[in-house]
This record gives sequence, structure tokens and C-alpha cells, in this order.
Amino acid sequence: MMHRTNIYLEDAQQEMLRHLAASRSETMSEVIRRAIGRYISEELKSPDLGARMDALADRIRSRYPAPSDAQIDELVERGRQASGQQPLPPA
Repeated sequence: MMHRTNIYLEDAQQEMLRHLAASRSETMSEVIRRAIGRYISEELKSPDLGARMDALADRIRSRYPAPSDAQIDELVERGRQASGQQPLPPA
């Protein structure tokens, strides 16, 4: 599945991208997707990726406290009801 997104390019970047795409008989979107794919592949090889992901998780946890067991049970029950499943038996 593809998702539409907007990016802002400087004039020179947009012009060079247009020329590169035309020279390969591709769309600008194809060139951008390939470039992003290469960037992501390189980032996944980064030796500090694990530490950066841990730092991100810590930032997220600090903003959103962990839900209580009762809150989790309520969310599970609402999901079961919304999907037409039977309620869980009491524990």
C-alpha cells in the first residue's frame, strides 16, 4: 500500500530531482522512494540505532504513563465488543 505525503524541496533540489527522474524514465516519486529506501537501509546498519530507539522509547514513556491493569482490561473488553466477540469470563 502506498501513502501520499508532502515534502518541501528547495528549488535546486526539485529541479535536479526532475532531471534525474527524466534521465531514468521514472517519476520523481520513484526516485524519492528509492532514495528513502537506501537511507533507511543505512540507518538500520547504524551502530547506535539501538541506543537511539531506547531513548525514543524513554521519551514516549515519560509522556504517557503506563496504563493500569484495569485500564488494559477495559480496552480489551471494548475491542472484543467492537469486533463482536464474547466477553471474557471473570477471572
